[in-house]
Amino acid sequence: MNKTTKKTGKRLSAENIATGKRLLKYIMDLYKYRFIMVFICILLSAVASISVSLSLKYLLDDFIIPLIGQKSPNYTELYQALMVLGTIFLIGVIAAFTYTRMMVYIGQGVLKKVRDDMFEHMQTLPIRYFDQNTNGSIMSLYTNDTDTLRQMISQAIPQALMSFFTIVVTFISMLVLSPLLTVLAVLIIGVLISATKAIGANSGKYFIRQQMALADVTGFIEQKGKNYKCCGIWKVYGNEKQTQMLFRKLKKCSEIYRRLFADGRSILQLTVAA
Repeated sequence: MNKTTKKTGKRLSAENIATGKRLLKYIMDLYKYRFIMVFICILLSAVASISVSLSLKYLLDDFIIPLIGQKSPNYTELYQALMVLGTIFLIGVIAAFTYTRMMVYIGQGVLKKVRDDMFEHMQTLPIRYFDQNTNGSIMSLYTNDTDTLRQMISQAIPQALMSFFTIVVTFISMLVLSPLLTVLAVLIIGVLISATKAIGANSGKYFIRQQMALADVTGFIEQKGKNYKCCGIWKVYGNEKQTQMLFRKLKKCSEIYRRLFADGRSILQLTVAA
């Protein structure tokens, strides 16, 4: 049992790496220079964010506290420091806005390319593939699965790069300020990473199950739901007993739909095959 689980985990890990490489190839082939610009903007945004946080210490110690108690304080140097601080903050905001817009553009372009390639590949599949899979299950590949891919490109990748750069810059700053506290923070972070890894492994497994269940639900709606009317609950006009039996097999469908709707999925995405 344990050996089988380990083999499956290694296989999934290898498949994830291969999928990541294929996704990166899509991005680099279509939007190589834009992605490099995104990389630079994320780095600028991370550096600007940390610089603003660290500059508050020097702003207080070198410019504000010395002015306390003076009868005629000179605010020229303070204004200059505030202008520099504001410029750094503005650069960070512009960089964040730029990479966010560009990643949305890249995500939509890659999504279109992936769907086009899927459609071209589907033309070469034998007839038995369409006999063995419902229309809704096939439609789910083009809607739910590819939309998850778009969210990964436009949101997950920038957040991961931003987090990486922020960690690097913050770690360097911590070493400069206090090496002892840095070592203590690293130990605590190690514990947190271990807990997150354990939780993330389970969440990834259940996410795959959720996508498979969603494909089944979409196929059910496409194949069996033509005579349905939705008024807050499902009311069946047709073979009601058979439909109730099918819904018992998919008893989690309403929970999945509510969860997806709460996560921001549109009604069009949830009922695209209906």
